[in-house]
Amino acid sequence: MSGGFSGVVRLSNVNDYIAPSQACIIPLKPTVEPAANSEDEQLVGTHAKKPKNYKGVVKVSISLADCLACAGCVTSAETVLIEEQSVQRAMDGLRASLLGVVTVSSSSLASICAARGWRMEEGAKIITQYFRAKGARVVIDASVVQSLALRECWEEMRGRMEERENGGVHRPLVVTACPGFVCYAEKSHGSLLLPLMSTVKSSQGVAGLLVKEYLPRLIAASSDSPSLSPADIYHVAVMPCFDRKLEASRPENTTSDGTRHVDCVLGTAELNEALSAFIEEGDGGEMMEVDECADGMKIEDKLPEEITGFMRGSLSGLDGNLSGGYVEYGIDRWSATKGGAVRVEETKAASNLEVIRVFSTREGEENSRPFIAARVYGFRNIQNMVRKLKTGKKELEYDLVEVMACPSGCANGGGQIRAATTQERNRITENVEKLYSTLPRQSTTVQSIEEFRLSFGDEKMRMDLKDVGATVNTNLAW
Repeated sequence: MSGGFSGVVRLSNVNDYIAPSQACIIPLKPTVEPAANSEDEQLVGTHAKKPKNYKGVVKVSISLADCLACAGCVTSAETVLIEEQSVQRAMDGLRASLLGVVTVSSSSLASICAARGWRMEEGAKIITQYFRAKGARVVIDASVVQSLALRECWEEMRGRMEERENGGVHRPLVVTACPGFVCYAEKSHGSLLLPLMSTVKSSQGVAGLLVKEYLPRLIAASSDSPSLSPADIYHVAVMPCFDRKLEASRPENTTSDGTRHVDCVLGTAELNEALSAFIEEGDGGEMMEVDECADGMKIEDKLPEEITGFMRGSLSGLDGNLSGGYVEYGIDRWSATKGGAVRVEETKAASNLEVIRVFSTREGEENSRPFIAARVYGFRNIQNMVRKLKTGKKELEYDLVEVMACPSGCANGGGQIRAATTQERNRITENVEKLYSTLPRQSTTVQSIEEFRLSFGDEKMRMDLKDVGATVNTNLAW
């Protein structure tokens, strides 16, 4: 499982994740706690007698939230992640809740389907059957709520362009749905990267907001449905990387009373393994009707049809690859401001680094500055980007930069189904992208989703980025 975390969150003195050492401010090793008001005793020799007022060892526990709140490490320990967010924990939570909801990433769906030879529509139905057999009532498509994140990012992009046109300093907008990169930026280059970064949440964050805060409102608005609090809902997310487990524990991804928007995150490979056992055992039973829910609640009537279509195998995708589609959406929106009269030039500057220049061809604007977007994937390219930002080189004249820690982006996320060789991994990644490209493209404006956005406004859609790098050892190995 450790290989599933992005490279940007690994410590230089280890080859893998380890539990926090004694140097951690919340040590896991038991320590002796003397009674109050006792004087410090000096230990002499190799063996020391226990003090008279010795109370024994103190049991210390540490949670994932403790790791995220601590500036002493770049990321949490793998052991903590396994304990807090596992398949068994997800199944227990779904069964015990009044309403179980699962959000499935398109990257995860495509990876499972590519490995098993399923069509995307077929895979969605089988995954739905699995989760409903385990206690879930609703399975939703993460790609639909991603359209909200895209719109919010474009609003930020427009603000940056207006700032530059009014004589302000050029500031590229760095957008990412990658929690590993966010963690790296906060704890290694906060003062440099955070002012440039979009604060819009990822599709996981937006889906969590929809499930835990919007869905209870919809249910409460119906007089024939029992009221639910966010704590009554258990929300599982299936995502292409294990760093999403970190994201789920960020403070801004909770309700006002501290209830998590996403209770448990499973990596694609974790779900795939569980599916194998489910299919072999044949314990799925008959497929339940989509609108058959506990206590007579018809959740189909409460959620937009575009979201719940996943359960029926009705899928759609966004323009671009599986890493969010930020570049494609930005280009589309900028082109619309030019009436579609544009010329596009794409350049592969390096492996996992693509630069797209969009020129206006409208009369009188042929020599105007183009809109420049870039995809920066993998840590080698991230390092180069940081270097250019530090030196102020003109090569970084991008308007929009889509950053992902994993080479090839989310299709090759660390939580995806792995391969033994690099060649096999590349082949699988290509197949995953091809499968996703077969889906019909969804509208970038989904009216029912737009109503959800308006009900909360922009603030709830934002990450709370914090620069904690001043207290962190940034001696990192990549």
